[in-house]
Amino acid sequence: MRGLVAALVLAGAVASPYRPSFDHQTQTYTVSHKPVSVDGSINLELFFSPDHSIDTITNLIQQAPDGSRIDIGTPSMDSWVGCTYGDSGCQGCNVTGMRGETFPVFPAILNAAHQRSVSFRIISNNYNTPTCEGQIAPFDWLALQSNIEVRYFASVTFLHEKYVQVVPPAGTPGVNGSASGRKGAVSSVNWSRTSFTKNREAGVVLVGKGGGEEELLDALTAVFEDDWSRTTPYTVNNTYSPSEMSVITSPAALPVTIPSPPSIPGEFVTPVPTVFSTSASSTSGVFVSPDYSMDTLLADLNTTQSSLEIHIYQVTDDTLCDKIEELFNNGVNVTLLASSAIYSYYDKNGARYCYKRLYDAGMSIRLTPSFFTYSHQKYWIIDGKKLGLSTGNWSPTDFNWPMPGQSGTYPAFPDPDWQDANRDLQFFTTDAGVIQRFRQVLNNDYEQGTDYTTSW
Repeated sequence: MRGLVAALVLAGAVASPYRPSFDHQTQTYTVSHKPVSVDGSINLELFFSPDHSIDTITNLIQQAPDGSRIDIGTPSMDSWVGCTYGDSGCQGCNVTGMRGETFPVFPAILNAAHQRSVSFRIISNNYNTPTCEGQIAPFDWLALQSNIEVRYFASVTFLHEKYVQVVPPAGTPGVNGSASGRKGAVSSVNWSRTSFTKNREAGVVLVGKGGGEEELLDALTAVFEDDWSRTTPYTVNNTYSPSEMSVITSPAALPVTIPSPPSIPGEFVTPVPTVFSTSASSTSGVFVSPDYSMDTLLADLNTTQSSLEIHIYQVTDDTLCDKIEELFNNGVNVTLLASSAIYSYYDKNGARYCYKRLYDAGMSIRLTPSFFTYSHQKYWIIDGKKLGLSTGNWSPTDFNWPMPGQSGTYPAFPDPDWQDANRDLQFFTTDAGVIQRFRQVLNNDYEQGTDYTTSW
């Protein structure tokens, strides 16, 4: 069970001729979330695993003002003490074990809910994994709190976004006029120990100070609200004794221990994230999968004149692999730095097929350093002038079109035009400072990596 969930979360939902067990879409999804871009300065932070993703995400929750609302979209939530693992088709641990959870986001959520009256809305996938009899799992525990709602994703096949937005109440210091005080994180970081502390990952936090980021935060909120309206209930399948419930719902503060960044010989250590403003001449924006995602990405790639730099977990989509080869054959200097390790055998075979095609066309491909468990980041730079970042890979489930003749609709299974589609989020900017920081990570990881060969 652990292996299946990990593979799905790393790669996105696996393309399949039959309905995946985690697909709970029941209604046709019609695309409606168009790309949003803003000209001028925006306020944001940049963060990377394994250095500063766990402190960034935990601090978003810990620093949320009293009475805030926090919206979370995550493919899953792994326990760091074994409460989401099991060998008999179920998961969980006893109440004492769950209360001792060391994944810092978990106690941070509970402390915010109990100590500062912060409310939470959490969307995740339904993997049809029950909690073992007499035990409790992380989402069970959260769902039993009065001001935390946990629900299952059902808009399309699979929730692959990694998203957190903090919405302070009106009257909070610093929240006035056009400055909302919101903070919204979009990243490649799954809620697992590996993703936070052993992988290379990348993300941004939009910081609502009254700049163009407010419009982008509005767009992300609209997507979350749309998905929330389609969710299905999360059900706690066990009952607990009064004494157990007193522990589960206790308002007592829990310890939150944020691990120090790991010391990895040879790794380029990224700086502590700080809020900064992009240039007044820059353009930034967001777009959404499956809504217009492939159209938007291909339109951007078609503007490439001289260089394309890709730092990504995997490229397995034929259309995007074709596009890379086309650009290379047209004289574009293409840098492809891809993860040296891929969890899923199915996905690795897809990547092998693409990379061999590119290699046979004469293109050099680099594999990321092996001191990361996975290089799970997903970003690209066009002509040194535009950065794109995604929660999804360049894979068919993350970037796709509606089936021919469907006019922007994704019908539910068993419709013959059903397809395996993910919800993902993308961010882009033309700011030179942001591009320089991401390129620095790419260049350093490139130097520590190895050349691809067909024996990979």
